[in-house]
Amino acid sequence: MSTPAGDPQAALAVAVAELRGAVSTGFAETKGSLSLLVQRAGQVDEQLKTQASEIDDHDRRLDRLERRVAADEEVRQADRRRMQLLSLVAGLVVAIATVAGTVVAVVHS
Repeated sequence: MSTPAGDPQAALAVAVAELRGAVSTGFAETKGSLSLLVQRAGQVDEQLKTQASEIDDHDRRLDRLERRVAADEEVRQADRRRMQLLSLVAGLVVAIATVAGTVVAVVHS
């Protein structure tokens, strides 16, 4: 915009109008940037909620798995004790049979 030379009020009016336009443009850009940041923050919040839910689900699954592994280990230990007991009983049966066989052999000889 050109102003008549020497008209300070016209020059001031042009300067104020340009300043008003610059301020309006700056506010519009700032408002747009803030809107974008708010939108992105909302998306991040949703992602965090989803991830927190997934982590909770994984924690529950891991807890169940750990309990199952502990229970399986208890069963294995009980099975080992049973097998040791059966081995001991089998050894005693063999020893008794051997003694009985020896006694029978001695009595018949």
